Amino acid sequence: MSDLAQQLIEEMPEIIEETDKLKWTEIENLLKQDFDLESALQQTFPNASIEEKIKQITSDFIREKEKQVLSNIINKNKILKFYDYIKRFNLENSDINIITTNYDRLIEYACECNNIRVDTLFVGQFMSYFSPEESKYTFCKGINNRRKRPIYSPHVRLFKPHGSLSWYKINENIYSIPQHNGNDCLIITPGSNKYKKGYNCPFDTHREKANKAIDEATKYVIIGYGFNDSHLEQHLKAQLKQKPSLILTYSLTENAKKILAQNEKMMAITYDKVASKSGSRITTCNEDYFMPDINLWDIQELVKELF
Repeated sequence: MSDLAQQLIEEMPEIIEETDKLKWTEIENLLKQDFDLESALQQTFPNASIEEKIKQITSDFIREKEKQVLSNIINKNKILKFYDYIKRFNLENSDINIITTNYDRLIEYACECNNIRVDTLFVGQFMSYFSPEESKYTFCKGINNRRKRPIYSPHVRLFKPHGSLSWYKINENIYSIPQHNGNDCLIITPGSNKYKKGYNCPFDTHREKANKAIDEATKYVIIGYGFNDSHLEQHLKAQLKQKPSLILTYSLTENAKKILAQNEKMMAITYDKVASKSGSRITTCNEDYFMPDINLWDIQELVKELF
């Protein structure tokens, strides 16, 4: 069972409405059977009240874990695995788009530790306002006098179609406020209202720009994603048939296995253990082989081996 599932099982009975307890018991039983939260909610169809309380517990739980990571970065010089990975890209001459369904800001931390700035379509620092067209210009560091074109600082574009812990709606305006810890942050948790919420601002803008980045990309690296989010995958699934892609993950979900079997240009690297040897399983739609004593599915280990 995941840590978040355990947290929900512990806290939900304390805050749930009496009329919702029977429905929550259905969800809880599935979580105890090791169903992931997405699958459990898709089978039980909870009402808006239950979904809102799940959102509150989820945001508080992830925010506390994120706070611990940030403290370790500052006080113990902790290096995030994504830190080693992202610094291998030449951001002076190429554009990097990152799409994440996570609400935390660990990607932002890893990038900024590398002096790489992050465009999340907001402008400002303490109460950043949502401005997708203006945000890109905040990375301009000068003008190329010969070509009369702007010169940009190294940065990545980060799209978060499921929201972020620092996003809030105040007086109908969307802000990113990193120092605010309210549980009314703009995140989309699993549930029956998930797809409807995804068409609200700012989620819809992030999804549309992420789809555009997917369509324009020439290759993909997919890290720890299980292909369990159908409304975010339509563009990606279509492109995977035409362009090379690499999946890095500890283990493949059933959906990921199906997609891998259908795409000749896709490769997956996962953890495996054969006899007493642990290592990496390399899988394509046509081949499958084991490499002992090397954990290439881990991006930190992958960087050490390849660079």
